[in-house]
Amino acid sequence: VLIREVEGAVAEGIDAKSDRAAELAKRWRALIRGFTGGDREIQAGLNKMYSDQQNWPQNFPKPYSDEAGAFMCEAMAALEE
Repeated sequence: VLIREVEGAVAEGIDAKSDRAAELAKRWRALIRGFTGGDREIQAGLNKMYSDQQNWPQNFPKPYSDEAGAFMCEAMAALEE
């Protein structure tokens, strides 16, 4: 559901620094935290995996578009400002 909402926000042209984007970013962060358990090594491995997409198998389905990923990176960075 969250990925679908993020993809929708991208399609609508929502500003990554908007309140709506901030809410999506908070939910995204919570989802990642739930996956990693707050373990920095797991987070580092996850970051490394996503930064190395050019080496993913060609038939590996990406969970979200590049645009959604960029949007969430920008929205999460905006939370830190």
